[in-house]
Amino acid sequence: MLCLLDTEMSAETPMIRLTPRGKEVFQLIMKGLTIRQIGELLGISYSGVLRQREKMLLQNNCTSMLELLAKYRGKLDAGTNDPSC
Repeated sequence: MLCLLDTEMSAETPMIRLTPRGKEVFQLIMKGLTIRQIGELLGISYSGVLRQREKMLLQNNCTSMLELLAKYRGKLDAGTNDPSC
């Protein structure tokens, strides 16, 4: 089950698709926590956090967390080659 992360977003801002666990991981990444800190906080392994991060990127057709964050914030260049990001 996927949810759309729309916290602090306007109607014009593209939304990103995340699973409930992905949403938790994404919010902690945005707070600046490291992979290890996120794993300890959520009670999952280091590689489990990495898998969640990879899932987020795949679900949103992004190649990096920076690109995903830009998509979340709605600040990607309109001239990008990937229309989904």
